Formats: sequence, structure tokens, C-alpha cells
Amino acid sequence: MATVVDANESSTSAEWSMNKELEEADPEVFSIIQKEKTRQLKGLEMIASENFTSRAVLQCLSSCLHNKYSEGQPGVRYVTCVATFVYVRVCHVIYM
Repeated sequence: MATVVDANESSTSAEWSMNKELEEADPEVFSIIQKEKTRQLKGLEMIASENFTSRAVLQCLSSCLHNKYSEGQPGVRYVTCVATFVYVRVCHVIYM
């Protein structure tokens, strides 16, 4: 069960922290993820829509870029820079 933190409490006494690892912040969700990971590694999935994501992709998905959507000036945001970079890469692959 999640810990409820009173907004009037000082930040030093609060249990919640954005810097905690998932295992510490929410052990129940961590356990569910670990069990699912084990199930995927030990089982044979015959569903075409399921696949394994590389570590590099997982790192991108959980990077600080995930915190942004469309804030900031177009062309200046890192998300826009990454999208442009990926677009150029895709164009090179398609039109080579």
C-alpha cells in the first residue's frame, strides 16, 4: 500500500522521493515486474506482437527525455532534436 504524505509535512520527513529505486519506492510493483521478466525469459511466446526490447531502447524510454512532451521553443527542445535526428536516420535508411 502506498504511503500518503501530508502536504504540510517538511520534505525531510516525507517518505516519498523521486530519487529512490523502484525496488525501494514501490516493492510490490518491482516484484510484479521481476516476476513478469522471469516469465518472459523462461517461457516461449508465440504471439507475433510480443518481442524483447533491447537494453539501449529501455534506457532511452526511461531517460530524462521521457519527462518532456512539447514544452519550450520548437527546434530548441531536446525532444525535438532527437525527433529530427531519428527522422534523418530513417530517411537515410529508406532512400539509400
